[in-house]
Order: sequence, then C-alpha cells, then structure tokens
Amino acid sequence: MKKKIIFYFKSKQNSGFTLIEVLVYSALLGLIMTAMLGSVYMIIQAYNKTGSTVIVNDEANFILRKMNWALSCATSVTVPAAGATSTTLKLSRNNIPFSQNPMTFNLVSSHVVLTRGVPAVSVASISSSNANISNLTFQRTPVGGPDKINITFTLNGNQFEGSKYIRKCI
Repeated sequence: MKKKIIFYFKSKQNSGFTLIEVLVYSALLGLIMTAMLGSVYMIIQAYNKTGSTVIVNDEANFILRKMNWALSCATSVTVPAAGATSTTLKLSRNNIPFSQNPMTFNLVSSHVVLTRGVPAVSVASISSSNANISNLTFQRTPVGGPDKINITFTLNGNQFEGSKYIRKCI
C-alpha cells in the first residue's frame, strides 16, 4: 500500500511592507527625484545660456553685414576722415537714389540707426529692441594705405569687430 503525502502550505495572513521597507523605498525615491530635477534644471540653464549667446551673435552679425553692404560700392566716405576715429559713419553710394544719399550710421540711445538723405528721407534702427549697444566706433586708415573702415561696438557686454576695405564699383 502506498501512502499519500500531502503538503499543506500556510499563507501569511499579514502580507505587505513593513514600516522600515516603506521608509527605505521612500528615501530612495526621493534621492532619484532630486537627482532628476537637478539634471533637468541644469539642462534648462544651459539651453537658455546657449540661446541668448546665439541671439547676441546673430544680432551682431546682422549689424556688421548691414554696414558691410553700405560700404560696398561706396563712392565716398566723408566721416570719419582718413586717419580719424568717429562715432558716426557717413557715406554715399552710387546704386541708390540720389535722395537717399548720404547714408549715416550712428548710435542713438543704445541702438544703431541708419539715416538716409538730407533731410532724412528714412530713419531706421538696424538693431532690435533687445540689443543694448554701446561704444560704437568707426576708424579709418590713414592716407597712403588702402582705404579701410574698422567697426567696433559692444553688444550686451560682448565686443564685436569688423572691417571693410572701400573699393569703388565699376
């Protein structure tokens, strides 16, 4: 005769977590959340800093390109004089209407302003309202060397420079 063996398993009536387990898991969850929030904060800060740097560089490049355009095919530059430095750039171009000559660049309340004609036919700010520009100077090479204008300005605390050789268009 074979005997039958039966195993009985008793299940725990009080299944769940102990207070210590809950505290340990809560502490771990808190550390993980703190690390994640810190990482997200650092990513957002880096994004904002990079974004503002790109905007400042784009603004400065636009201003320098606009002045480069004005100086290309300039028939005459009256301010600054040869060998001098000025806060104003005044020039004439041959491929724009006579009424819009001379073109004048200068700094008006932290914005670069382009004025066309005398009396002013048009006045336009070529810098955005977010740009805080200071120390705008135009330096012209002395007589005897190639005619060149060096442009220097400070935009939101960063200094930018550019230069353009003046060549007459045929």
